[in-house]
Amino acid sequence: MPRILQISDCHCYAEDGRKLAWADRDVYPNRNLRAVLRRLSTVPADRLVITGDLADDGSSAAYRRVDQLLADFPLPAYALPGNHDSYEKMGAALKIVGTPRQIKLGNWRLVFLDSNRAADPVFLAGLPPNEHIALFMHHHPVPVGSAFLDDLGLPAAEEFWEQAEKFGDIKAVFHGHVHQEFEAVKKGVKIYGAPATSIQGLPEQSTLKIEHAIPGWREITLQDDGTVKTEVFYLEA
Repeated sequence: MPRILQISDCHCYAEDGRKLAWADRDVYPNRNLRAVLRRLSTVPADRLVITGDLADDGSSAAYRRVDQLLADFPLPAYALPGNHDSYEKMGAALKIVGTPRQIKLGNWRLVFLDSNRAADPVFLAGLPPNEHIALFMHHHPVPVGSAFLDDLGLPAAEEFWEQAEKFGDIKAVFHGHVHQEFEAVKKGVKIYGAPATSIQGLPEQSTLKIEHAIPGWREITLQDDGTVKTEVFYLEA
C-alpha cells in the first residue's frame, strides 16, 4: 500500500529571513518548510508530492533555495507548478526533484498534472486500464465555497471532468492552492485539498482571511482495493 506525503503552497523566497509579503502577520515561509521537512523525514512513506506554489515570487533564486532545503530529504520528491510558479525557472533550478508525467506504485498509478495547462486534451489519454489512479494537481477542480478562490480554480474545469470520465479509473484527486483542508466528491471521485506549509485561510470567505500560520500537510495511504485513507496534520508548536 503506497504511502504519500503531500505538502503545498510553500511560497518560499531566496532568503530564509524574508517574511511572506502578503500576510497580515509575521510568517517566514522558508523556515516553515524547513520545519515541516524535518518532521516528515521521520514519517514512514514512499514519496513526497509538492502540489504547487513552491516560490512566492517565481524567482530562480527561490527555487534554488527550495532545492537546498529538499537536499537531505530521504524520499523521492515530485513537484508540480502552481499559479505563483514559473514552470521554466522551477524546472531548471530544482535539481533533486523529479517531474514525471506519472509513476506506478503497486497497483496504483500516480498522475501529475500541471493544472496551469489543464486544457491539454490528452493529459489522461493512454492510461492503462485496471489500475487505480490518484491524480495530483495545484488548482482545485471543484468550488470550495470561497468566492475569491473559486474565481481562481482549475482552468477549463468542465473539460477536465469530461476527460476524467473518458480515461482511466480515477479514485482521488489531491490538490493545493486553497490553503485549507478540503474534501468533496464529484462523479464518484474523492477530492482532497491540502493545507499549506505557509499560512492557512479561513474557509468560505469572499476575500482572503488568514486563520493561522501553523504549517500543515496531508498523509495518504493508497489501499490495495482502490480506497484511500488520508489525514491532515499540523506542526506542533
